[in-house]
Amino acid sequence: MELFFETETLHAGRFTSVRDGDNRGRFVLRQKYGTHGSFQLLNTDNHILGSVNPAQKNRYEININGQGRGTLIRMVGETHPLYMLRGANWLVSGNMTANHYRAYRGFEAVFASDTLASGLTMRLWCNTKEAAPASLLTIAVLDQIRQGTIMKQQPLSFSY
Repeated sequence: MELFFETETLHAGRFTSVRDGDNRGRFVLRQKYGTHGSFQLLNTDNHILGSVNPAQKNRYEININGQGRGTLIRMVGETHPLYMLRGANWLVSGNMTANHYRAYRGFEAVFASDTLASGLTMRLWCNTKEAAPASLLTIAVLDQIRQGTIMKQQPLSFSY
């Protein structure tokens, strides 16, 4: 299952339509106001399917359908971080600068994401429809962490 969404509307805090390969709306993703790294995932009828909230530093609680799906924990790495989704037994690795991520459960790939159109659109591939909500929320949090990391970097300075 392939899903697509725009990152600019998500960074601006607006509702973001998540579409499939046939350009049909499947989900609505929105950033909660007031807290950094909080998102809600809704279906097209505006019923909440899941949410993610920051728990502590480098930890995010992911809830799907009111049940705890797991805790996203940053293990190691700066530009190539390694995350673990405890509760779902996912290992998420990727490249923070290129915004490419992959998740595995054992030896099976769960999802893979990359950017299209110079980083304005994210493409997410999920192996099952059941993994799509948790995958979307995980990618939204990782993209938000990436935005915060890019903003904190000092610009290059040259002296002659």
